[in-house]
Amino acid sequence: MKQILLPLPRIIVCVFLFSLLYWSYLALNTRMSISCDSIGYEALGRLIQEHGFLPAYFKNNEPNREPLYPLLVSSSMYLERILGMGYTKIMAAYGVLILLMTQILIYIVMRLLNIRTGVCALALAYMGISPALNNTAFSLYSEIATYPFILLLILLNARAYQTIREGTIKDSLRIGFYLGLIFLAVTFIKAVFELVFFILCAAYVCILAASLFQRKNAIALNCLIVLVIFAASYQAPVLAYKSLNKKYNDHFVLTNRGSWALYGSCAVRAEKLTVERFLTAAASVPGRGFCEQTFGKEKCFFWGTEQSDLLGDTKLVEISRHTPASMVDQRMLELAKEKAMKNPAQFILLMGLDGLKMFFWESTQIGFVAYPPWMERMYHITLFKNGLRMLVSLLSLGGFLYLGVFIFKNFTAFLNGRASSPRIITGSFMFLIIAGYVGLHSLFNTVPRWALPLAPLYIITIGIMLDGMVPDRRKPQK
Repeated sequence: MKQILLPLPRIIVCVFLFSLLYWSYLALNTRMSISCDSIGYEALGRLIQEHGFLPAYFKNNEPNREPLYPLLVSSSMYLERILGMGYTKIMAAYGVLILLMTQILIYIVMRLLNIRTGVCALALAYMGISPALNNTAFSLYSEIATYPFILLLILLNARAYQTIREGTIKDSLRIGFYLGLIFLAVTFIKAVFELVFFILCAAYVCILAASLFQRKNAIALNCLIVLVIFAASYQAPVLAYKSLNKKYNDHFVLTNRGSWALYGSCAVRAEKLTVERFLTAAASVPGRGFCEQTFGKEKCFFWGTEQSDLLGDTKLVEISRHTPASMVDQRMLELAKEKAMKNPAQFILLMGLDGLKMFFWESTQIGFVAYPPWMERMYHITLFKNGLRMLVSLLSLGGFLYLGVFIFKNFTAFLNGRASSPRIITGSFMFLIIAGYVGLHSLFNTVPRWALPLAPLYIITIGIMLDGMVPDRRKPQK
């Protein structure tokens, strides 16, 4: 690690310092707006602060949100009493520290990928001034907390792959435990990673099967150890948390927001798809604002979250009247499947459009933060806000596709345990996590904020694409 970080090029040091100064300025000159979901995070933080985590967090009519971010909010409220400073300002300070950690981790990953210094500096500089990333640091939403953990997952999976090939049994035990711990943390921020977990496990199972087929017993043993320890150290706390939800509110889940939201999305997609509805759905991909400017608010309302949430909430209330609480989620999922299978081709088509939305993460209009007047004016300049969003989104999609082509060419070597290039190893895990996360969210009526946990990875994929496409005198990466 020290060889990757040191010595730091002067331009990288300058980018770090500039970013830190810029974030500090924003922390002192912005104000959090507590509305929508942030009201819930504030309430959960106060609940933990006043009554403790156990068992108060679980004594509710239904499961609460994932616990790690509310615990962070609660810690800021604790410091508020000690320091005499508003908890929102303490959360802003947390945001600056998390952004700095994220920037450092992005640099480590890019250096591991052997990306040239100039491209690294460009990527880090944009990360420092990105309106969307900065918004997450100074609003009371949980996306900010995912950034360092997702990057640590990339690094740990790359390390696990090397350990499987070359490490000892002790090394395999250690890296499997670390993987489980970090994956647990990110799941306790965003529950969707409970499903991404199985995608990663499938990759390790393929590596294990290939090793057994080739009679590489040492590699197979290391892979089995990593897989078992990873699964055990992750699933044991997850099952314990679900058991507490089952004990106190009769739901064996991390959080129960998924079933009704999925039903609402499937119900919307099952409606008759006219030409006009398809065009408004396509126009909603770059953002609802673009659709409304093109077709009007009334026609675009059908594809908004208000419509799908209304259908999901209405059905949830209906089902809850005559279904035991422990069976409601299962019944909602069954009904969602029925809606999806009503017209599978149409569902897949609209699912693809929602998947594309996950690349349109950059925005100056996320809200929930009051900026200095000069920044508010700049963020509302039509050419700036639309041009930036479109440029970054197209680069993100291009970077993902570029990485996908590269991984496709080398995936056999990766699964066989023969990959030695850091770009193949690290890139493969990045591609799996991005594809899995996007694919799972495309089942729902997505909103731009859901894509933000992937933003650091998108920035890295853009760096990979630029590094590969721009001529360089160095020996090309194999």
